[in-house]
Amino acid sequence: MLYNNSLFDRFDASAYTGDVTGFIGVTEKTLTLSDGSDSRTWYDHVYVQTDENKYGSTVESCGGRGLRSRDRNEYIDETKYYLRLKLSENRMF
Repeated sequence: MLYNNSLFDRFDASAYTGDVTGFIGVTEKTLTLSDGSDSRTWYDHVYVQTDENKYGSTVESCGGRGLRSRDRNEYIDETKYYLRLKLSENRMF
């Protein structure tokens, strides 16, 4: 999803200031060894933003437990990218 430019527009979350309603948030995590000699970074989680404000409401999948809705975005500090489906103008919401 993250690199599929034919289906999604990708935005850097730290720089994006527009309406994020319906965007898919992609989180990134980094683990550094205690001695600082090495680190690993990976994309960890995706969620759907259900509020125009990136600090607002989200919906996420919780594996076998179904969907969870939250009143505020608990992933805001970990969000690396926002993805927006490329839809024709008459299909935009």
